[in-house]
Amino acid sequence: MLATWGLSLVLQQLFRQVFGPKEVSVPTVQWLQGAWKISEGLELPLNRIFIIGLTFVIAAAVFLFLYRSRWGLRIRAVTQNRAMAGAAGINTARVDSVTFALGCGLAGIAGSSFTMLASTGPVSGQQYLVDTFIVVVFGGVESLLGTFLSAFAIGQTQISLEYLTTGSMAKAITLLVVIVLLFFRPNGLFATKVRR
Repeated sequence: MLATWGLSLVLQQLFRQVFGPKEVSVPTVQWLQGAWKISEGLELPLNRIFIIGLTFVIAAAVFLFLYRSRWGLRIRAVTQNRAMAGAAGINTARVDSVTFALGCGLAGIAGSSFTMLASTGPVSGQQYLVDTFIVVVFGGVESLLGTFLSAFAIGQTQISLEYLTTGSMAKAITLLVVIVLLFFRPNGLFATKVRR
């Protein structure tokens, strides 16, 4: 994870040199403009509803891929015990490549969805890097359900605390709570048992 972060810093500087540091806005398609008016004073932007729906569809697709396909079985086998999976005839290098490609595809979908919410530039992802790291570690590195529930819990906690305090204080309190919980459960809340 740290190596990927280091690579991202190199790529950011490369993009700055080639394309410049300017933020770019992507126009939203016509059918995602506007809002859905639920009641007086309560409106939900259509682009955010679309992103929430897309998130559930992608999460379901990843779940089905990991738990209902042969490739998902291979990925889980390599995750649990690489040496034993290799001895059983699984091409671990190819599994690594497929997993990396899947992760890149998900990152691409997330990045293109982000352009519907704000302008984007070479360093747009930096502000979410710490939150992403916290979500994955808190939920359990090898648990898809844990990551999903962790993201929801941390997001709701931060939003709720922002009503009582400032945004930076809400983030600090959330981080403190996560650190305390990780002290008692260092592998995350939904850590899977790894076979050795």
